[in-house]
Amino acid sequence: MIKMALHLLKLEKKSAVDLCICIASTVTVCLLFMEILKSPEISGNLDFLNIQFLYNALLTFFMIFMCVVLMVYSSNYFIRLKSREMGLTVLSGLSFFKRTIYSLVQVLCIVLFSSMIGIIVFLGISPIVKMVIYEILSVDANIFVLSFDALMQGLAVILAMILVIMLFNSGFIMRTGIIELLENHNIISYKKDTRAIKPPDGIYPLIYIFGLICMYTGNNQVGGYILFSFFGAVGAYGVFRHYLPHHYNRNALKYCKTAKDLLIKEDVSLIMQQSKSFILILMVAMIGIVPFICGTTDNSLFNFEMHLAFVITNILLSLTLINRFKIDHIQRREHFHAIYQLGFAGAEIDFVYMQEIKYYFRHLWILSIIYIFNIFIVFYFNQGMGIMTTFIIMAEYLIPYMLAEMIILYERKEEIKNDKYYA
Repeated sequence: MIKMALHLLKLEKKSAVDLCICIASTVTVCLLFMEILKSPEISGNLDFLNIQFLYNALLTFFMIFMCVVLMVYSSNYFIRLKSREMGLTVLSGLSFFKRTIYSLVQVLCIVLFSSMIGIIVFLGISPIVKMVIYEILSVDANIFVLSFDALMQGLAVILAMILVIMLFNSGFIMRTGIIELLENHNIISYKKDTRAIKPPDGIYPLIYIFGLICMYTGNNQVGGYILFSFFGAVGAYGVFRHYLPHHYNRNALKYCKTAKDLLIKEDVSLIMQQSKSFILILMVAMIGIVPFICGTTDNSLFNFEMHLAFVITNILLSLTLINRFKIDHIQRREHFHAIYQLGFAGAEIDFVYMQEIKYYFRHLWILSIIYIFNIFIVFYFNQGMGIMTTFIIMAEYLIPYMLAEMIILYERKEEIKNDKYYA
């Protein structure tokens, strides 16, 4: 059984590449921020009464939390991608325990390999980050010295992440039936709305707007902006999860003049519904970091650390988004083949797919950038934040996602040439 799991993982290694990149990146981030936290030259006395250490501890906790969420998110899609394979293990007569071991062997191999890469990358970039921080603090210290405690605690966090991933995978195997596994529609099908209380869809745009209004009427403390922006995260989640998909489905026939337009709207609404968790993570990361960047411009060290956290978070989210669309493409090959059977030409299918990606990113830009710009406006008028800071933050936010969109579009063009759904 273990030999079969390793053999199939080797045959389908392409599906695990993106998960490896995500895990390696999160390992690097965890070790890097643990090193910053444990370095006395950076954090000062390792005491929670020390405000500098407390600040770095909170930032490290936030980054570890984001890493755990993204690792679980990516591994969740990986195990769902292999759902048909898991269904075949059920048909072959493997017990739940053996199926769990089968899955864990594959995940453990990926995690161990990725962790080794992450540690190597950490050893390479840690001196560079330390050099910049020491320059800011005017500290003369050896940038190549690493904290043993930081390394051990970082590895402990990584082991905890591995345990969380394994628990989630075991839960998926336990609660998913054989028919659902074999259908392999865990990602690309609509999810039933099982909420006990179903508020009207129109309430989510109102919650989103309410958060914007509160920014201009509340206090001028950084924590206040984060609290008000929480409404933006909830509102954006609801808009992506309920409002826009339902709106497109209700009005598709009314506003779509061609079959291609109808197909684009229907598929975009499906992608939005399925990526609701990503939007929530994105908004939480944005509202948790951007106000702190704007509010710490007078503290060079804290401001640099927040910029570093923001850049790393956006890179991780971009990698997750690329991975999400890769899996989506694999899952939807049968969908496009069915469209071809209905009479769509290959060029029309290609056009529909590319437009879906562009529509998705347009909605992503609109929902997130509106909040970022309003945070800038509030800090500009209330605290005199410089225009250059605004441009830097926007570049840190936009460049990773613009590159992600370009990569996704390029990969889709290449994969479309090789796919046989319209052959």
